[in-house]
Amino acid sequence: MSKSILISFIGTGSFSANHSNGIKEYRKAKYSIDGKQYESSFVSSVICRHLNIKTQVIIGTVRSMWEELYHYYCVNKGIEINEDYYLKLAEITGLSNHETDINSIDLKLIENTIGDGSKCIIIPYGLNEQEQLEIFRRISTVLEDIIEENDEIVLDITHSFRSLPLFSTAVISYLNDIKDKKSRISKVLYGMLDAISEFDNVAPIIDITSTIHLSQWSKAAYAFKEYGKGYLLADLLEGKEADIIRLFSDAIGINYLSEIKVRLTNFQKLSESEIQNEFAKWVLPQVLSSFVKRLQKTGNNQYQFQFEIAKWHFEKKNYSASFIVFVESVITYVCELEKLDWKQQSHREIAKKNIRKHAAVSGIFEKINVPRKNIAHNLSKRPDCMEKDIELLEQKLIEFQKIIK
Repeated sequence: MSKSILISFIGTGSFSANHSNGIKEYRKAKYSIDGKQYESSFVSSVICRHLNIKTQVIIGTVRSMWEELYHYYCVNKGIEINEDYYLKLAEITGLSNHETDINSIDLKLIENTIGDGSKCIIIPYGLNEQEQLEIFRRISTVLEDIIEENDEIVLDITHSFRSLPLFSTAVISYLNDIKDKKSRISKVLYGMLDAISEFDNVAPIIDITSTIHLSQWSKAAYAFKEYGKGYLLADLLEGKEADIIRLFSDAIGINYLSEIKVRLTNFQKLSESEIQNEFAKWVLPQVLSSFVKRLQKTGNNQYQFQFEIAKWHFEKKNYSASFIVFVESVITYVCELEKLDWKQQSHREIAKKNIRKHAAVSGIFEKINVPRKNIAHNLSKRPDCMEKDIELLEQKLIEFQKIIK
């Protein structure tokens, strides 16, 4: 069953003026979220209460206020405080700095006190690449262990070093894309304590999830622009717009040129239409229009259309598709020279037989058709020819470009 997980960061905090029973207390603050007010020492507890989140991942350094976190949850859950453990935590955090061993603190008792599979992670300051890699390793190890299919992650970036949320989002992206842990960041929240005086001493907890959305749109646009894969864009859109991009991506993927042409008309309309999604307005028009303009400049000329697709596949490193479409482009070109109907298979066979009448084109066709057959029929007759065939493809594309111009 999917669950919600809060990832938050714990800082060094500031002490309140009052101390009771020898126990240190950190300053409480009032927070507002979605029109409701709460008071707590920890913004993470407010978020958990408001969104009914049970499982937490709390990240901090050796100087973070781990002892107060332990004290807070003991009090709120009616659990007896282990004084020795509390005082030991307070002593270590009070004396620690960036050189302190990050394994010097045992946080198991805090994890058990919070409960519901929650985890605490101590990380270095991230002062150099080695420490940054250690942060990534520690966060990814824990998240990989607790994140399950379709879990929703809420990210609280109120406290600790501002660089740490970057590591967390990178880890979540890594787990989603590489480790196939299909979760999503549903919210990114920030408790605006630095502006609390402007809001009658009630710090607003603001939703800045749009930063993640923009990153997702950029990633999706890049996938289409560089690889011709529009599925991420389609997933971010809804309704007819998503269907248009998904069907066009299918046509490109299966390399059905007639389907590409059919879908191109709808694709053009989409690039020119009034797009409703605000993020899509920033991303889609230039990505779609550049592709549409490229293919539409070929007009109704079939061999030029095929050749443009062959070049596009080559640029996207889809070499097998490029070889296949390139060969067909050359045959279509010969059909035009011979006044044959390129749509008729029998006429295309005649064009292949007559291709030697056109010396320049014949040389290109014979060279590229050999690797094309090897690809199409899954043969093993060209060992150690991969790099040479890619170079050949590029060379012959350039040669054919000069001929048809």
